[in-house]
Amino acid sequence: MADPSAESGATAATATATTENWVKKAEDQEISTLVGGLNLEKKDKENGAGGETPATSQPATENGAHAAAAPAGASAPAAGAPPPGSSGEEIETVNPADASLLMKIIRKGLVESKLDLEVQRKDPSSPLHSVKSFEALHLKPELLQGVYAMGFNAPSKIQETALPTLLADPPQNMIAQSQSGTGKTAAFVLAMISRVDPRKNYPQVICLSPTYELAIQTGEVAAKMSKFCRDVRLRFAVRGEDVAKGERLTDHIIIGTPGKLMDWGIKFRAFDLRKISVFVLDEADVMIATQGHQDQCIRIHKQLPPTCQMMFFSATYEKEVMEFAEYIVPNPIIIRLAREQESLDNIKQYYVKCRDQNEKYQAISNIYGVITVGQAIIFCHTRKTAGWLAERMSKDGHSVAVLSGELTVDQRLAVLDRFRAGLEKVLITTNVLSRGIDVAQVTIVVNFDLPMDQNGRADCETYLHRIGRTGRFGKSGIAINLVEAMTASKYQISERGAPNSTDYRVYFKNENGQAISPLHDIPLYANDARTVYNMVVEVPRWTNAKMEISLGEGLNPIKQDVKKGKLRFVANCFPHHGYIWNYGAFPQTWENPDHLDANTGCKGDNDPIDVLEIGSRVARRGDVLQVKILGTIALIDEGETDWKVITISVNDPLADQVNDINDVETVFPGLLKASVEWFKIYKIPDGKPENQFAFNGEAKDAAFAIKTVEETHRFWQQLVNKEVENNGISCLNTTVDGSPYLVANDAANEVFAKSSDGGNPEPLSET
Repeated sequence: MADPSAESGATAATATATTENWVKKAEDQEISTLVGGLNLEKKDKENGAGGETPATSQPATENGAHAAAAPAGASAPAAGAPPPGSSGEEIETVNPADASLLMKIIRKGLVESKLDLEVQRKDPSSPLHSVKSFEALHLKPELLQGVYAMGFNAPSKIQETALPTLLADPPQNMIAQSQSGTGKTAAFVLAMISRVDPRKNYPQVICLSPTYELAIQTGEVAAKMSKFCRDVRLRFAVRGEDVAKGERLTDHIIIGTPGKLMDWGIKFRAFDLRKISVFVLDEADVMIATQGHQDQCIRIHKQLPPTCQMMFFSATYEKEVMEFAEYIVPNPIIIRLAREQESLDNIKQYYVKCRDQNEKYQAISNIYGVITVGQAIIFCHTRKTAGWLAERMSKDGHSVAVLSGELTVDQRLAVLDRFRAGLEKVLITTNVLSRGIDVAQVTIVVNFDLPMDQNGRADCETYLHRIGRTGRFGKSGIAINLVEAMTASKYQISERGAPNSTDYRVYFKNENGQAISPLHDIPLYANDARTVYNMVVEVPRWTNAKMEISLGEGLNPIKQDVKKGKLRFVANCFPHHGYIWNYGAFPQTWENPDHLDANTGCKGDNDPIDVLEIGSRVARRGDVLQVKILGTIALIDEGETDWKVITISVNDPLADQVNDINDVETVFPGLLKASVEWFKIYKIPDGKPENQFAFNGEAKDAAFAIKTVEETHRFWQQLVNKEVENNGISCLNTTVDGSPYLVANDAANEVFAKSSDGGNPEPLSET
């Protein structure tokens, strides 16, 4: 006779497996539908669009050609994934009972992870164990009730690993890393509530978040989880919340931002930091890496008692940040992902090649048109791009929301509330939303601009945080990266030497990997009509390192200028921060030091002509941008003519509106005046006088600038063909026919191979 219990168990297991398969099929179809909409060629034909072949989507791969679209560790679509455009299986109609069961299975799936966690102990004698259920943690009944009421049925991997340690007696400190969406917030919130003694009417737990929104979100989780803990009181220390003069807080848990919490605890003494028993840092890497937050956290940390338990949680930790965290957290248990597992394996990542900004917009329109399930977040690099994209989509009849840094707190919350409520399907935002904000329905993230750091390098951590807004808690999602022509350049860079050292160099290679000179081998003109120019970016906007093409070295790599043996940085002359444009040079130009300019009355400065790119994008060092000329300023630098040609990338959203110098003042009011002022004062911190200008600092128009560039191009031709003295400039090149300095590819590659790859980094300038 069959065992009824076994039969019942088998039936339940079969039902569960069937439902799990159903869920997977549903999610696979959702992804298939979304990705299918990226077939731009097909959609454009349906819409009657003509012209050039549009961009197409491709899965991100791990080879170097696609590295910008998917950082190391990014997962390519699985081999068995439905092909773009496939219809998938029809989703079954679900009755309420099935829906309830489905929600429980999804909730269990939300907190499951296939990735391994590494646990490091400072004290080998400290016991470590994991739990497979919340009951095994011996929580207070009312707290356990709150956990279940939130839909958590089993601990996630980070929770089952971290919670036994966080709840142990005596308390143990922890530095923990886990994927976005795997339950970090719930883990530390549960530990926070567990440590509260309701009989003590003063703050016992403080939790710091880097932004208002993250603090509010953490507070919402805490409020839900402590719903049945009637005696536990929460308080927000964020903008808009204040304490009365002389008020003493009686709330047990304070959740807020560093500045506000520091004011309450240190300046106003609204509570006693010496009585805090738990100190939590959410998004700890941001807290520690951001100078202002770092200082505030240290000041708060110094006031805490030695017995205070410290919990640091984040999705990512850079080496330097981890070292700092270990320095201020005594004897921590460290839980982190293996480095190669830091990407989110449940998110399928794609890139779409686009030739220009308009083609990017076409891709966005097509993506938006197929989002019938779930919602999307589109990340832009700047507020200007976000505003431009939102305005254009709105004009085309789309309903979108915009969230960027200039909005007030109330406006941000209103935008998020509308998006969470599904009133808009697409949210366009900047990095203000790259971390932490949870919207369960988000199934797609689009990087309209790939994230870059202030040095113009790929920002892999921000990339992971961005795409982590989809695929929350283990659900499937997709990330689409729009790669425009200037990003997918046919030129490559290869960095040699330690960054921030005198040995650091940026060499250039062509699309075949052949070493070239950016000064001599990249053509000045980017099109046959000679209306678009190539610009080599030496200094990305907002950065301070004074980088320049090295004229005296073979292949002319970019290097940092050195004065008296020290690397040079421009000071932050109020109100500016670093260079206020993308700064670089036109290749195949030369300001002849033996030529007396009839307009300025001064000779050239023996450099390629300088270029200011004023568009909305922050470029990367070594980018080769296609720009159009708008005008020029004539700086007189120590008696020499130093032209500063004003340009804009032809791929910029505002490029069509700016065609001459007068348009600059209309579209970018105040920029010309600020540019002249910048060049006038930037050397004053070095003890030098103000710079002078020809034409009383007036910017000349595009026609004048184009003639000036053409003249410097002729001077370069004389230089590279040895018709004039080289003035210490290396003219080694691989492409200029007839040049006495022309060398074979092997010889150029040998120059690169022999370049230094060492160097001792100097301390970063405080300016």
